[in-house]
Amino acid sequence: PADAAALQPLLASPVFVIRRTLQVVDAISGEELTGVDATIRQFAAMLLILAHPGICAADLARLGGFEASNVSFMLQLLCRKSFVERYAPGSAGRVGYRITATGLAIVERAEPAMLRTERRLLGPLTSSEASRLRQLLARIVAGAAGGRFSKMPFFANITSDREWLLLASRRAHAPVA
Repeated sequence: PADAAALQPLLASPVFVIRRTLQVVDAISGEELTGVDATIRQFAAMLLILAHPGICAADLARLGGFEASNVSFMLQLLCRKSFVERYAPGSAGRVGYRITATGLAIVERAEPAMLRTERRLLGPLTSSEASRLRQLLARIVAGAAGGRFSKMPFFANITSDREWLLLASRRAHAPVA
């Protein structure tokens, strides 16, 4: 067996700590979203669709940082639940997606759960530490792989506690087609 002390630097590296943080986010959001009928990934997809009506699957994958192979399945599920609908905006037969009234209701129900998730996750930090963490994470996303992941404008510049939810809320109260 490997020497546990020799493995400590590797286990304490940002790669493993961020991965563990993602596990904590998934666990907390799963608890908070109980009864909402949406996962954190589905919620994020619906926010992006709300912010970009008519978005195609490829753009949703790119903007949301989703695996392209999973987006099709997720969109089928969201359509089956009547949270989003397929939409052909008329641009060369390209199929896009837009939120439905049912999906909008789910986003509005999930919003308080996501705020509770954020409070629980950032609870150990001061307000300035939480703000700094957001800035650092945004820089990591923007700079990773030579900027390849920086094409996520919906999330990239959002640094305040409620800024991303307020953006979605403003869109949520716009007319739904």
